[in-house]
Amino acid sequence: MTPSLDDRPANVTELSADRLALLDLLLEQEGLTDGAPIAPIPRRQGGGPWPLSFAQERMWVLDRLEPGNPAYNIFQAVRLDGPLDAGILQRSLDEVVRRHESLRTTFIADDGVPYQVVAPSGSMPLTVVDLGGLAPGDAQAEVERSIAAEAARPFDLERGPLTRAVLLRLTPGTHVFMLSMHHIVSDGWSMAILSKEITSTYAALRRGEAPLLAEPPIQYADYAVWQREQAAGDDRSGSIDYWRRQLEGPPAPLDLPTDFARPAMSSYRGARTTRRLPARLTQAIQALCRQEGLTVFMALLAAFKALLHRQTGQDDVVVGTPIAGRSRADIEPIVGFFVNSLVLRTDLSGAPSFRTLAGRVREVALAAFSHQDVPFEKLLEALQPPRDPGRTPLFQVFFNVMGFDEGAETLPGIVSTPIVQPDPGSKFDLTLYVSERDGRLGLALVYNADLFLPARMTEWLAQLELLLEQATADPDRPISALSLLTESARRQLPDPREALGAAEASAAGTAWSGGAATGIDEPRTVVEAFVRQARRVPGRPAVADAHRVWTYAELDAWSARVATALQAGGIAHGDAVAIYAHRGAALVPALLGTLRAGAAFVILDPAHPVARLADCLAIARPRAFIGLSAAGEPPDMLEACIASLGCHRVRLDPAAADGGLCARTLPPPADADVDGCGAVGPGDLAYIAFTSGSSGRPKGILGEHGPLARFVGWHSRTFGLDGSDRFALLSGLAHDPLLRDVFTPLALGATVCVPDPDAMSSPHRLRAWLAESGVTVVHVTPALAVALSDEGMIDQARPTLPTLPALRLTCFAGDVLTRDAVALWRRLAPAGRVVNFYGATETPQAVAYHIAADPPEGCPAPAAAVPIGRGIDGVQLLVLNAGGRLAGIGEVGEVHVRGPQLARGYLGDDDLTRERFVVNPFTGRAGDRLYRTGDMGRYLPDGAVAFVGRHDRQVKIRGFRVELQDIEAALGQHAAVRTSAVVATDAPTSSSDRSPRLVAYVVGDIAAAAADGVLRPFLRTRLPDYMVPGAFVVLASLPLTPNGKLDRRRLPPPEPQAVAAGARSTTGVRGPRTPGEQLLAELWRDLLGVDAVETTDNFYDLGGSSLMAMQVVARFENRTGARINAADLGYHTLGQLAAMVEPALSARSALGHP
Repeated sequence: MTPSLDDRPANVTELSADRLALLDLLLEQEGLTDGAPIAPIPRRQGGGPWPLSFAQERMWVLDRLEPGNPAYNIFQAVRLDGPLDAGILQRSLDEVVRRHESLRTTFIADDGVPYQVVAPSGSMPLTVVDLGGLAPGDAQAEVERSIAAEAARPFDLERGPLTRAVLLRLTPGTHVFMLSMHHIVSDGWSMAILSKEITSTYAALRRGEAPLLAEPPIQYADYAVWQREQAAGDDRSGSIDYWRRQLEGPPAPLDLPTDFARPAMSSYRGARTTRRLPARLTQAIQALCRQEGLTVFMALLAAFKALLHRQTGQDDVVVGTPIAGRSRADIEPIVGFFVNSLVLRTDLSGAPSFRTLAGRVREVALAAFSHQDVPFEKLLEALQPPRDPGRTPLFQVFFNVMGFDEGAETLPGIVSTPIVQPDPGSKFDLTLYVSERDGRLGLALVYNADLFLPARMTEWLAQLELLLEQATADPDRPISALSLLTESARRQLPDPREALGAAEASAAGTAWSGGAATGIDEPRTVVEAFVRQARRVPGRPAVADAHRVWTYAELDAWSARVATALQAGGIAHGDAVAIYAHRGAALVPALLGTLRAGAAFVILDPAHPVARLADCLAIARPRAFIGLSAAGEPPDMLEACIASLGCHRVRLDPAAADGGLCARTLPPPADADVDGCGAVGPGDLAYIAFTSGSSGRPKGILGEHGPLARFVGWHSRTFGLDGSDRFALLSGLAHDPLLRDVFTPLALGATVCVPDPDAMSSPHRLRAWLAESGVTVVHVTPALAVALSDEGMIDQARPTLPTLPALRLTCFAGDVLTRDAVALWRRLAPAGRVVNFYGATETPQAVAYHIAADPPEGCPAPAAAVPIGRGIDGVQLLVLNAGGRLAGIGEVGEVHVRGPQLARGYLGDDDLTRERFVVNPFTGRAGDRLYRTGDMGRYLPDGAVAFVGRHDRQVKIRGFRVELQDIEAALGQHAAVRTSAVVATDAPTSSSDRSPRLVAYVVGDIAAAAADGVLRPFLRTRLPDYMVPGAFVVLASLPLTPNGKLDRRRLPPPEPQAVAAGARSTTGVRGPRTPGEQLLAELWRDLLGVDAVETTDNFYDLGGSSLMAMQVVARFENRTGARINAADLGYHTLGQLAAMVEPALSARSALGHP
């Protein structure tokens, strides 16, 4: 009845032959092979009840926190073909129950302290279900349903029984046997014992003989009593000290790439994927082990840790592993919960070779095994690691090499076939099981199905195999140089060696839907595209603002006049022209006119600081300056710069009779030079855009016509845009996305709609304008979109705000787009498509995109951020790892952009241009360039790229790596929070903790005074303590830059009292006053042995444990009759807990109850 290695249920934890080899290696190393006899464990005295072992105690606590959680069920199912005697099977089950007290044990609590009660006798009733009357297909479906239901059926630890046996009869000679029990009374070794004893007993009884099994020398309760006595009397300080040193500076949780957002509390919903290694690779691993003095356990663990390191980008990798906990001969034949967990922490820094890493793993494993006497529960109690309700403490990844007796007996005359449970429970994020059969190693990855999709897990196992292939072939190769690019991934991901010529030609072809409609040759620049539309639809509205509507013919004439005025001032091909901008229709002819003159524009936004604008002028050195009358006169500093540069001045005032242009302006000539169609080509300079520079001065980026024209063609073609569309000009005036607001519609014969500047400063007015203008396409930043969709804008003057039914396409760009922002926007524009654009000023407009679709119903919440997607036509997004190689799926690397969409470089900074615009190392061709974005990303299983972050948004808090957007995503789950921003300030949290302080800025329906009391406990249920902000600041709105991005520099510092509210201090702390506070404080003082408890204290921060929390719950209920949730003690202060129970206490007092 023993299942095969590959098919054993995920719960099984056995001391394999490989583990025994490791233990022998340890004993030999320590000189312990010949020791003194070990005194046997004595039989307990008295009548009970008995204490729990430490392992049982933790299991009992977990069950009390989540009663009946099936993740801690041990379940096996096996198909039995042959003449089975159900009566003899029942007697065999009853015999093993008689032999092992743990199978007739239940658990009670007295004042919150658990005890085990052993019944003097018992049985394991065999439930027989006859499926013989069903058709074969229906019978098989019922078997599958029954297996799933039985595996998930909960146990009641207090009432029992904690074992179950079910027999499904399909035919007289075909049965399915299911055996279940709770982990608190059994483990994997125990299941093997039961399998052998049931088989042996069945065989003896069938022969009419009495079973010949030696009675167990002791029972599990004897072991539990002995363990408690040992813990009270023995000095284990040496082992505890080892673990304190080994785990000093609590290990950060592994930042595994997930497919779904991590839930606040794990559901333990699991799934499994498997892979068998080739015999050749298995032999290579075994040969390496012999050569290096390793066990297979060590070699496979080293490879697994290398994979985790590459997937997370973390050097400090912690993995848990089980140890059978049966180091004594007298407990080997006992059924019970003996298994212990060891924490294996390995440093992978310094780019070690696989040989070096395996040596590190060997050293850590041997040391851990030599200090295995400390129960994991006592380790948690001693170390008090930070709590996170969504993660297991100390480690979230488990590793287990399994060993089974393949020669195990089977029931006489019966052929046994194990049945794999399709969806096992997953107590950890990931568990890798390794087994061996027929000379081949087998890998089984059990994973949390609330976090991962099967495709990612399948790819992980393929990557592990690939890593092992390379490591065994060349163990001295650095692990950073081992490729994770599997064959299946190569088919999904871009090939950086592939020639892009054909793709570029495709991208430059059929670019304009307007052109295709008229059957003319495709334009090469946006100027040529506009001129053609002006000839084709001269009477159609081209641009409209609050004051005027210009047709294509009028815009053609005005832009030509601007071009003529510039040329009259001596502006030549490739010169720069500065435009002092204003959000109005007149900006469009200024842009077009500059391009038609063959020049490149530099947009100056009056909303930016004057000093920055002066820097831009000094860097760009324009030869002309166009001032829009609506922008007003430039400030004196700017006037001085313009004068010093000797700029030709042009003033554009549509309200004036001559437009404010110089008197020499003539009617637009008909030659092609003013049209800009013949004089300007794809490689010519179109504009100079500025971004922030690390030196404090802005960086000038040279944008050419070709990338802009290619984007506009792709944009219109991909999303089916046409002349009937109405585009809103919402982008920042000096922000390069403005160009798609302007030139995509002009290339199509569509309309540019320009809001009044006052509307841009008022979200509710801007939203009303969008509705009134019938806008169909918008480009927005996530921050602006959230502000527009914020229902908190409703006031008495505007009791309702309009939706945007005409809006059919929303393109987000400029910052991380979250699922929460998309959900808000869909309420505003339910009919439109939502697209996430990705690009930088150095990669004009967008070079990648992802269409944000709603997740299927019933599917877990997807990852908080929307992917940045795949490259547009002719563009590749290359994620390159630290070694400069194409990253495997899930591996973190820097995002590089390859293709024709790149800017020319940085103005006046050749060194920076060479640093950021590099020759493609995969081809070495000079014209084949990559742009290094500085963004970190990873490939998803479908080949799309997910944004991971930039290093400047990643902080270390108490030694833990924290992504600030993770905290923002958690805040976004609160119903009262509409949007938020979290920053890390330089001020330390306390004199003893020099970590930065986290401050959360919140916009929503929440009072400033109540924010801390509402949001802190809310986040405590979703985030570990170190990620809970120290202060909360409520704002009416988040400050935005002129480009619509969050302006973090304008976030106000938190008030001192807000900071003090987040941390306990020696002044201003209130002691317990209310009845609930006083009672809780009394209970805490008694249990924790502390002198004083204050309302801001947290139970666990004062030294509490899970078991103590149960005692608080029990004693509080005994004293008051009111109940509190044990889990709340971990995530609330004493004052907050008391506030939860005060109403119940007051009600009981009013009824006369004490």
